[in-house]
Amino acid sequence: MSKQRWQPPSMNQEAKGATPSPKVKVDEQVVRKMLKVNPGLRAGRTTGQVKRDLESGQPLVKRDAPKTADVTPPTDTGAQLRDTLRFFLSGKADAFARTREDIDARRKALDEELAASRAALREQVLSFVKLLDRGTVEANEAAVAAAFAEQSALMRELGLDAKIITNSVRKTR
Repeated sequence: MSKQRWQPPSMNQEAKGATPSPKVKVDEQVVRKMLKVNPGLRAGRTTGQVKRDLESGQPLVKRDAPKTADVTPPTDTGAQLRDTLRFFLSGKADAFARTREDIDARRKALDEELAASRAALREQVLSFVKLLDRGTVEANEAAVAAAFAEQSALMRELGLDAKIITNSVRKTR
């Protein structure tokens, strides 16, 4: 024995034989779902009344002719669109400005950190070469130049070359 799902009682209260049955039959569940999707179609009527109106061929929405005294002037949709876009864009512009300020502050801090790192590395390179024997460095200036040429990109970034290094070795001793 299969169990049947409970169905609400029909809202059709018409007496049998009182009126001829309508030519079009509308399922009450369809009417319920339709009113659930678009509650404006109810217009103060019950589900049964909406169903009966559908079956009798009456329109779901009754449109009255607008009265000239009650008619509100049409709104300027261009102005509304402009105002909406202005509001949206001003909010986005403010958020972007805050993000840009934050990024600029971080960029400035990173640039300062990079400059400090360059200065520290430059000093380390010069200090290391100063530790070497002065005579050996001066006698082998070509070897020093060749060693630093292998790291030419780094040396350019630090502002160093073989002549600057050998000159700093000469001055310190």
